[in-house]
Amino acid sequence: MEKRKVIVVGAGPAGSLVARYLSKRGIDTLIIEEHPVPGLPIQCAGLISPETYEKSGALSQIYASIKGGRVVSPSGHSLHFRSAETKGLVIDRSEFDSSLLKMAVDAGSDFYPSTRLVDIGEDDEGYTLICENLHGSMGLRCEYLVGADGPGSTVRTKLDFPKPREFIIGYQEVGSGALVCSDEVTVFMGNSITPGFFSWIIPLGNDKYRFGIGVAEGVGAPYKWYKKLLGNPIAAPFLSDFKTEKSNAGRIPIGILNRCVKGKCGLIGDSAAMGKPISGGGIYPILRAAPVLAKAISVSIESPPDQQDLIEYQKWVGRHLAGQNHRGMFARKIYKKYPEKNYGKVFEILGNERVLKYVGKKGNIDRPLDLAAGVFFRAPKLATLGISGFSSLFGN
Repeated sequence: MEKRKVIVVGAGPAGSLVARYLSKRGIDTLIIEEHPVPGLPIQCAGLISPETYEKSGALSQIYASIKGGRVVSPSGHSLHFRSAETKGLVIDRSEFDSSLLKMAVDAGSDFYPSTRLVDIGEDDEGYTLICENLHGSMGLRCEYLVGADGPGSTVRTKLDFPKPREFIIGYQEVGSGALVCSDEVTVFMGNSITPGFFSWIIPLGNDKYRFGIGVAEGVGAPYKWYKKLLGNPIAAPFLSDFKTEKSNAGRIPIGILNRCVKGKCGLIGDSAAMGKPISGGGIYPILRAAPVLAKAISVSIESPPDQQDLIEYQKWVGRHLAGQNHRGMFARKIYKKYPEKNYGKVFEILGNERVLKYVGKKGNIDRPLDLAAGVFFRAPKLATLGISGFSSLFGN
C-alpha cells in the first residue's frame, strides 16, 4: 500500500493551496481528486476581488472588470453603486483552479486525478484511504490528512466532523442578450423571489452573461425559482432578450464548523463551510487559512509524538474566521425574516448620495460586513425600520 506523509483530498483552490505550501516546506504531499480536471464541472459564479486574484498567484482569463453594481428589490426599487476602481474580476474558474494545481505540482506535490475517496480508516499511525480510480479500488496510507473535498466532503462525513449549519443551492445559466452594463453586477434580492439568498447577472464580455440564483435549502429546486424570476416584471428590463447557452448548478455550505480539526486531520474551504454567508464566496477565506493549516502540519511533524495535533490551526480559525462568519450568519437571519413591505423605505434611505458614494468607494466583496457601521452613520434612519441589529456586524 502506498504511504505518504500528507494526503490532500480535493484539487480545488483549497487543496491546491495547502499542498503548495506543504511542498514548499519539503513535506511529502499527494493530492487526490475525483474529477479528471480540477474546476470542472463549474459550480460557482467566478467573481473575486483583484486583491484575492493577485494574492493567489494564479493565472486565469479575466472576462470582465467590475466597477459597479445594482441591487433590485421585489418591488422594482433599485440602488446603483459605482467606483472609480475595479472592485471585482470575473474569471474562468476552471483555468484558475488548474493554475493553482500546477503551482502545487511545480512545488513538489504529486497529483492523482480521477481518484474518488470511498472510505477512511483511522488508527494511531494515521489514516487508510480506500479509493476508486479508472483501474478499480486502491488503498493509500498517510500520517496527516487534509479534507478539501468540497460541499459534500467525504472526509468530513467519514470522520464525524460537525455538519454545516446551512446549504445554499444554486443554479446558473450562461447566455447572451442581458441588458446590463458591461462592468456592473446586477443583484435581485427578496425572499419572495430568491428565498434565503439572492440572484445575480454577471457580465463576461462579448455580450455573454452569467445569470444565476441561490436559494436556501428546503424551499424547492432553484431552477423553479430561476424560471419564476425570469418571468417576473422586475427582471424584464434586464433579461427580456436573454438566450441561454449552457447551465450549471452547485451547493454552498455556510456557517463555519465549530471544529475543523480532529487529530491529524484538518478541514478547509467548503469542507469546513468557510464560505461567506453574505455572498457565498470562498476563495478569500481559503487564501488566509491555507498557509496556516500547512504550518500547523509542519510544526506537528516536528513535534514530540504526544503533541502532534493541529490545534493551532483550530485556534486560528476561531480567532480570524469564525467571528466574521458568525456575523454573516446573523445578517442572514435578519434578512430572511425582514418584511418586504419595508424594502421601499429602506431603499429610499440607502439611496442618498452620501451612502451610495461611501459604498462605491469603500465596498469590498471580500469583507462586505465592514460597511455596516459606515452605512448606519450615513443613514441613521435605518434604525427606525427595525434593522438596527445590522450596526453590530462590522469588523473583522
